Amino acid sequence: MLTMEAFNALLKTLEEPPEHVKFIFATTAPSKVPATIISRCQRFDFRRIAIETTKKVLSAICAKEKIKADEGALFAIAKAASGSLRDALSILDQLGAMKERDIKMHDVTSMLGLVELELIFKLVDCLAEKNCVGALQVLDQIVEKGKDIRQLQRDLVEHFRNLMVMKVGGKTLGSLVDYPIATKEILLAQAEKFTLREIMDAVQTLIDSQETGRIMDSLRIPLELTFAKLTYGKKEADLKTPKAAPASKTQEGPSSKTVLPKSESPWPSLNVLSNQKGQVNFSSGPVKDAESTKEDIVSIPEEETVASKELLTFERVKESWNQITHLISRQKMSVATFLQEGSPYELNGSKFIISFPPEAVFYKESLERKDNLKLIERVVSEKFNEDIIVELKIIQGHKRQENEPFIKVVLDTFKGEVVNKWHK
Repeated sequence: MLTMEAFNALLKTLEEPPEHVKFIFATTAPSKVPATIISRCQRFDFRRIAIETTKKVLSAICAKEKIKADEGALFAIAKAASGSLRDALSILDQLGAMKERDIKMHDVTSMLGLVELELIFKLVDCLAEKNCVGALQVLDQIVEKGKDIRQLQRDLVEHFRNLMVMKVGGKTLGSLVDYPIATKEILLAQAEKFTLREIMDAVQTLIDSQETGRIMDSLRIPLELTFAKLTYGKKEADLKTPKAAPASKTQEGPSSKTVLPKSESPWPSLNVLSNQKGQVNFSSGPVKDAESTKEDIVSIPEEETVASKELLTFERVKESWNQITHLISRQKMSVATFLQEGSPYELNGSKFIISFPPEAVFYKESLERKDNLKLIERVVSEKFNEDIIVELKIIQGHKRQENEPFIKVVLDTFKGEVVNKWHK
């Protein structure tokens, strides 16, 4: 943590050191040490100690100290130490003081709060067999033992990483997996129960559950949902949001009228967004799944564009304003957020003017950047099947876009106000 000035002050001493003095520098950032210092030193790069090496040292110490420990226990200690011999010796010392009989792997996992490897294999076998009930039962067994769910999540991510390595390289890449040969054989057999895509999806889903766990009071729920997702996936039709029933028509003389089914409500569905902020989405229709959202980022869905050319009026643009900002949010959230500070002001032929209040000049100038303005023009043009030119203006007495009628009803009913519009 020395500054450049401090290094320069030290340089003179290093050039002419006293005979009785030896300097030893330690750093985790050798790239930040000036070349003038490095050139006057002998460099030694220290690395984490391999698990097998640590295990051999522990075995030799156990023999000298007359401590009985089986191979599994020594391996568990070496793996938990993560390449630090000092930590491994500390764990062995604690276990040696606690246990009068032989030290078993169970003793190590119990003291360190680790999940037994057998339970990890059993849990992953349930996921491979699409047995959600079994996976939840194993999870409950792990929780009842007082194990740390965060550690379980990390262990599962590492386990699926090991399955990926064995799936890709088999025994050729066995050296990349820090387990005894017998355990690697079990891993290799278990990897055959998954496709490579399933393994990669499991890793990503587990990582997502870790992220969700950081913002929830419960760590167990995100993991349970992960197991359901990995075992059911997209194959179960009953897990999908059912489509709305089509309206039925009845004839009354020469004319006909449309009758809504009793189960269908005239209100739009209120979808709670998973944005961790408690906002409610007042968009109609079911929430799209993750994969359809990814596709939406690339292109605007056909159902949200005007298929045939209709007369473009300012009223149509105003009514579609929230849809426009929503479409933009799928491609660049910051542009949509800044755009909501403005509102439609005028449509003059193919020129669409958006107004901003004087205090929103920063948002206007940000949106006027070439790439941002081009994005707005493209989305608006595709929305209305017209070549639209967008112009941004600061307008005194600017009025923000009014809320949709059904949102007004909600606000009036509950005496509320819109504090923010969030895009998902």
